[in-house]
Amino acid sequence: MLGSQLNAEVEDIIIFTSGEAVIGRILSFTDNELILLALSESEPDTIPLSQVYFAYNHFGKILHFSRSLSDRLEYIEHYSGYLITTQDDTIYYQQIYFDQRNTDPLAYLTVETGFAPIRIPFLEIELIRMSAERFEASVKRGGISGCSTLLLLSGMSTMLYFTEDYAGEGIFTASGLTTMGNSASKSITDFLPELSFIGLNKQGKSYPLATMILPASTLSWMAYDWYFDKRTVYLNPIKTNQPFPANMFYFSLTEWSDNLFRKLWTPLSRKTLDQIYKARKAIWKG
Repeated sequence: MLGSQLNAEVEDIIIFTSGEAVIGRILSFTDNELILLALSESEPDTIPLSQVYFAYNHFGKILHFSRSLSDRLEYIEHYSGYLITTQDDTIYYQQIYFDQRNTDPLAYLTVETGFAPIRIPFLEIELIRMSAERFEASVKRGGISGCSTLLLLSGMSTMLYFTEDYAGEGIFTASGLTTMGNSASKSITDFLPELSFIGLNKQGKSYPLATMILPASTLSWMAYDWYFDKRTVYLNPIKTNQPFPANMFYFSLTEWSDNLFRKLWTPLSRKTLDQIYKARKAIWKG
């Protein structure tokens, strides 16, 4: 366990999303990085926070919870499962809740209905594996990706019908819009089964493809999640140089787009402010 490697001179432990760890002293934090003087180094090093899973000191106080870790802990709370401690004990639970406070963070486990939950220190949990209920997420993703594929194919089919029937009067003319509507109707009908009560006396020519795409997409996502073991979340490594079987970075589209916006907007806003300042300075001199 990492705690056994500490001595009186060491204060902080950095756990990376890869599962590797470094022991030393955190000198400072910024919004995007931390400055660390590692135990084995004489000069401080700058570490991007995007690589940090979490950080704590030898008193057990959490110094930094990454967004990846917080999102994973919130996700785990939706499912039953089991956890393995750093002492290699296995505990099955029906429900789990994480108290993400900085001092003495805990996991509360409901092991049996009607009994009080048991408390496990967060820093003593090696990994958590969610039950097979987790595959419901695979089914949802399969449904979404399957429907998205069908919409894409339907859109392509609509455009093919439109190019065949388009008379050239202009897309936004009455004739063009009517042609587009008819093309979309033909495309949608191609993917529908026989529905005699609405006038469809035979199934669409693309209906067999639609019945294949949805289950294939669902099974593919389930196989992907099973093969890459998406049910298991690793928390505390046992050794500093032993990475997790899988990287625990958790992608967030919101975070990615926000970072991209900041990278683009910050230099642009500074340039704009500089131009405004120069213009005002010129006016004041005039």
